[in-house]
Amino acid sequence: MDRLHPLEELDENAVNELLASLRIRSTVYCHSEMRAPWGFAVKAREVSAFHLVADGACWLEVDGTDRPMHLESGDVVLLMTGRIHRVKDDPSSKVEWLDEILTRAQAHGGHLYYGGSGPRTELLCGGFLVEGSQASPLLLAIPPVLKIHRDDTATADWLNGLLVSLRAELADPRPGSAAILAVLADFLVKQVIRSYLLELLNADQPAVGGLRDPRIARAVRLVNVNPAHSWTVEELAAEVAMSRSAFAASFRQLTGESPMRYVTRCRLARAASYLAEDATGVSEIARRTGYDSESSFSKAFTRHFGMAPRDYRRRLQEPGTLARALREVDNDNEDIP
Repeated sequence: MDRLHPLEELDENAVNELLASLRIRSTVYCHSEMRAPWGFAVKAREVSAFHLVADGACWLEVDGTDRPMHLESGDVVLLMTGRIHRVKDDPSSKVEWLDEILTRAQAHGGHLYYGGSGPRTELLCGGFLVEGSQASPLLLAIPPVLKIHRDDTATADWLNGLLVSLRAELADPRPGSAAILAVLADFLVKQVIRSYLLELLNADQPAVGGLRDPRIARAVRLVNVNPAHSWTVEELAAEVAMSRSAFAASFRQLTGESPMRYVTRCRLARAASYLAEDATGVSEIARRTGYDSESSFSKAFTRHFGMAPRDYRRRLQEPGTLARALREVDNDNEDIP
């Protein structure tokens, strides 16, 4: 039976069931005070990432997205796939790898101080894994870069309270602080996902409401139902009775990405769920998700997740995956992108 489009499955029960089934495992990389000019880059990893702007402002650049994203005080962003990204005070600022900064810089009282002598930005950065319901159509509907604002009253209430608790633990580390920070970070990630789903449920924002456009919704449903099909923009446009140019423009406007980028993201998200849930061979997973060969699938998966499919599966099956991934310092000599 065809799976419903995510928005057709979205109701209060679906949100409750998804949040109840998700297991979020998080850690805090660092609590930082940056002064302009500054910039850091985070390497591709199998874990997702989050950044909370506690004060000030910055720019976020994510590989595979069209343009830098401006973040202000109270913004939280989740990078649902662990792709390479850069955070800096200004788009023109140079960056260093965060791993190298953490290795070299001195932390004082639970804080990392870095940069020049200009305007101040306070950041809380971390990583997380989402376990359970990997193939949920609601999770597949979440964009690769998810941002929420503190403008909404309900968001401000929980976010402000959470920030107070996080700062208290980081400023005065005591026995058990690592465990408490992990729980608070788990709560942050799950609340952001919940806020996004509730926006979809209420459809108050014009851009979110636009996702209910029946033609675009049908196109997304077609991809979700059959990711193995060799979809093209022309075929999807024909399926929803639109011209190619009008469909491509509407799809990008209403979803924030091109039709083919959505097709790729859906295929690879489905592939990741197969790798996590069963022992199906990589070549079979490639076939199920629309790739002509294991080689082309592996290249696309590695580009998206930062590691080969077999390595992704092996890491998920090993105990202590998250802790190792988040402590791992990559010692290669690759230049900063």
